[in-house]
Amino acid sequence: MSSMFHGMMKLKDKLHRLKQRLRWWNNACFGNIFDHITQAENEVKEAEHRYDRNPTDLNLIALNRSTTVLNQALTLEEDFWRETLVEELGEISKSAIRHFRAY
Repeated sequence: MSSMFHGMMKLKDKLHRLKQRLRWWNNACFGNIFDHITQAENEVKEAEHRYDRNPTDLNLIALNRSTTVLNQALTLEEDFWRETLVEELGEISKSAIRHFRAY
């Protein structure tokens, strides 16, 4: 029984290290999604001002592109919060199961 316990502890440690590395990789590859959203919002505002001052097809295309980038960034943020919620609910359900098993 003791060897099974140590094996599970080793697995837990490996999974914890993997989770840390994946978080680092995600941040290194994709950056801070909240910074991307702020930057995309600023680009949309600038594109809107340019289009309002000079309503040409090129400025409209630039506005549409910046709006698309903002929508993509917002989708990434939504996915981030959905994933975070799933992780938190998983932890809550694990603690609830442990609580009810104690009785």
